[in-house]
Amino acid sequence: MHSRTRRRAVRRALAVGWVALVATHTQALAQSGSPELQSEVRSAFQQLFLDPGNPELTYGYGQLQVRAGNYEAAVAALERLLLLNPNQPRLKYELGVLYFRMGSYQMARVYLMQADADPNVPPEVRERIRSFMAEAERRTSRHQFVGSITLGMRGQSNANLAANARQIQASGVTINSPNRPRSDFSGILIGRVTHIYDFQTNDGTTWVTNALFYGTRHVNVSSTNVVLGELYSGPRFNVFPNLRPGATLRPYFITNIVGLDDSRYSHTFGGGADLSIPFGSRWAMETTYQHRTIDYRNTSSQPTASLLTGHENIVRGRLVYQVTPGSAILGELSGRFATAQASQFSFDEVGATLTYTMDYNAWGARPWNVTGSVGYFHRNYDAPDPVVNPTVTRRENEWRLGVANVIPVAENWFLVQQFDALLIGSNLPNYERRDYAGTLAVRWRF
Repeated sequence: MHSRTRRRAVRRALAVGWVALVATHTQALAQSGSPELQSEVRSAFQQLFLDPGNPELTYGYGQLQVRAGNYEAAVAALERLLLLNPNQPRLKYELGVLYFRMGSYQMARVYLMQADADPNVPPEVRERIRSFMAEAERRTSRHQFVGSITLGMRGQSNANLAANARQIQASGVTINSPNRPRSDFSGILIGRVTHIYDFQTNDGTTWVTNALFYGTRHVNVSSTNVVLGELYSGPRFNVFPNLRPGATLRPYFITNIVGLDDSRYSHTFGGGADLSIPFGSRWAMETTYQHRTIDYRNTSSQPTASLLTGHENIVRGRLVYQVTPGSAILGELSGRFATAQASQFSFDEVGATLTYTMDYNAWGARPWNVTGSVGYFHRNYDAPDPVVNPTVTRRENEWRLGVANVIPVAENWFLVQQFDALLIGSNLPNYERRDYAGTLAVRWRF
């Protein structure tokens, strides 16, 4: 009797699982990525529909949905398969990872703990399981800390940020430039820390604080030694819980202090707000508004810096598309509007940036990551600078190019290789610049 009752319970569970699989499949088709991948998903589902008890077809269908980024449909398939094969630690591990990616950290821990309890799990898989378990545990605690420390060396072709042109203007007269670009090496130290306080009100409300430290010190060129400390903090909450689940709003205040050439250079205080809205499992839109009041101080290398004192308004709009679970494209449009004490330093800037990031397999169990970006920015200044040319108002076109490759070398340790190019063209030769930089660094994440 007990065996018959158990068989009936399993059949009922499988029937419910099949209904859930059909429902999630129908919902996922609208967001399954490329037409080719959609075709593969439909074909796999049709085969599964004709042979619903086939474990290979069920698993293959689940993997296709993972590739498409439809984690709920993949979970429905793998949970149904787990009912047929309850002693499969690999399935439990994959379900734990999927729940983790969906932000269901408690369910992730349940499956990961079950997978970890199996004595036959290979050591390298057990290492990944425990890594996910530790992260899921961290994300379910009231206080959550995450961050990184990067330490390395950078070489630059124009460390002193001098004009690229051999001749510049002074009061409208063309003269030979007294400064030429100087190449140099510098040590860099970057620290990032994010603290999340979870109010545990079951509605996703948290308080998020971000801290950043950035410092460079050159071997020969001291005028561009920079130290930056920045802090911004504020609540984050679901802004449209019924209309758009997952949409969050984060108002915050921001402050920073900048040191240049071992002297205090500027201090910033302001605030802003970030709005993030997901569309399905693959698209997300982010918008930012920020207002800053900036106080500059004169230094030995920047004796007129106080004329820059004023305020800035910054707006950004980003669109993120997850191509695969390990790759994404980000497009951003931005505007920056600065009002300075001296009108020749006030400007309006518009820009666009395109970024692509991708995980890939090279050697080792952990994926490598490469990120490439290109950005263009155009600036119009409000008035001529009489020191440079009293009749010509400054205009600039700036290109920023970058590529970074991140190699995992151990648990939480990474080797970072990065190349950056800064290309500034201007209608005044004083502001034309070229700078090429290469960075080699070690990063520790915690």
